[in-house]
Amino acid sequence: MKKLAYLAAIAASIAAAPAYAEGGYLGVSYSVVDAGSLGDDRDVIAVNGAAMLGEHVQIDAAYANIDGGDADNVAVSAHLFSRNDRFLWGAYVGFDTTSEAFTGSGVGEWSAGIEGQLYLDRATLTAAAGYTEVDLGGGSEAWTADIEGRYFVTDNFSIQGNVGYAEPESGVIIGDGWVGGVGAEYQFSGMPISIYGGWQHLDFSGLPDERDAIGVGVRYSWNATLFERNRAGPGLHRPQGLFDRIFGAPALR
Repeated sequence: MKKLAYLAAIAASIAAAPAYAEGGYLGVSYSVVDAGSLGDDRDVIAVNGAAMLGEHVQIDAAYANIDGGDADNVAVSAHLFSRNDRFLWGAYVGFDTTSEAFTGSGVGEWSAGIEGQLYLDRATLTAAAGYTEVDLGGGSEAWTADIEGRYFVTDNFSIQGNVGYAEPESGVIIGDGWVGGVGAEYQFSGMPISIYGGWQHLDFSGLPDERDAIGVGVRYSWNATLFERNRAGPGLHRPQGLFDRIFGAPALR
């Protein structure tokens, strides 16, 4: 019942947003995560969405069920920014919690940081840097940085590559590490439906081995092509803290 409540609350909040938002989307995805020596591969089913509130605020929400009920990952965030036809600059704040997962206990973390985008003719360059405070039976801190390049082959077909870095400061046995991957999204002509997919690779020094995640999803968008959503709608990614990017749902970007 708790899982259904999470799904219903997130879907209702995002679905209600078009009444007062400039644009947004609601999606579902399926991913397979290679857990390596930590155990069997993990199946992840997720629902996520984002919406604009006016011209300067974007909100995100996501819920993921990891491996048929072993763990839940819930995340919410908000972005405040200024944007014109050449660039975007702003800041974000987010919270995520993962129940039990692979750690034996629940993990909650707050994240905050700065972010920006540079708009070229058919490409968007995105960068973000942030700070995360992790609650795992004791305090811990981490710094994160992420960059992405996205190219629009057409207004409704994009491809992207991304890389991210996280460096814990104290309180956890996980060392510094990298996340990187590629992905694509295609929206059908004359329809508000798009399909997307991607691959992400993770390599942290405190984990026994490297991990990979691959997934596909479907999104319903309102008021935008993919290009318009990127330049005038919710074109920013949900921020990820330390444990969210390791033990939570993989980020299909």
